[in-house]
Amino acid sequence: MNNALLMLPDFGLILMGAILARRLGFTRNFWDGAERLVYYALFPPLLFTSIVNAKFTFASEGRMLAAAVGAFLAAVAIGCGARAEKPIATGVGEATTAGDRMPPSLANGQ
Repeated sequence: MNNALLMLPDFGLILMGAILARRLGFTRNFWDGAERLVYYALFPPLLFTSIVNAKFTFASEGRMLAAAVGAFLAAVAIGCGARAEKPIATGVGEATTAGDRMPPSLANGQ
């Protein structure tokens, strides 16, 4: 629970920006500059400080790490499966595989 509370200032800034954007009558140019300032200059140090002050231990965060690694490996497996030789539609009544080049009928603009 303590780690979630460390992120509260970050989400507070986001919420405050959303409220101010709706209530104040500034132009879009102002908000574009303010968003760049917050995103590139103010938010990274705040996020870094929040992470540095967090008390992470392998005993308490081990299951979360295992879940993240498992999700990553599952995504890699799904991505590799999607690249396998599966037919895909070409739009001209033909089918090709994901690894093939473009059919000649499409390459000639017909």
